[in-house]
Amino acid sequence: MYASVLEVLEIVKEEEIHDQQSVKAGILIHAMKSFDFVLALHLMINILGITNELSQALQRKDQNIINAMKLVQVSKQRLQMIRENGWMPLLEEVSRFYNVFEVEVSNMDSKFKSGGR
Repeated sequence: MYASVLEVLEIVKEEEIHDQQSVKAGILIHAMKSFDFVLALHLMINILGITNELSQALQRKDQNIINAMKLVQVSKQRLQMIRENGWMPLLEEVSRFYNVFEVEVSNMDSKFKSGGR
């Protein structure tokens, strides 16, 4: 889906029917190819994947409180595992994503440059 969205934005950017839309599409393309966006995207996929199971279970009418508490505990443990494993597995996942879409991976040891003033 990521590639499809980028492709549509590229088309909008190149059409130049409306200059403002073309500029906005260019900004979105730049943002979507940024390390921050992809890192946040993968982090949210991981977190929402864990919490979605809990959410679906809690929405069932036949759920009892003991089972619900166990599901909350399991979700907490999974989130804690993500926290304890550090950032390396997430960074590796983002790096693989970048390799698939041939985007340059940011060097974590380099000096940070802000885009603003």
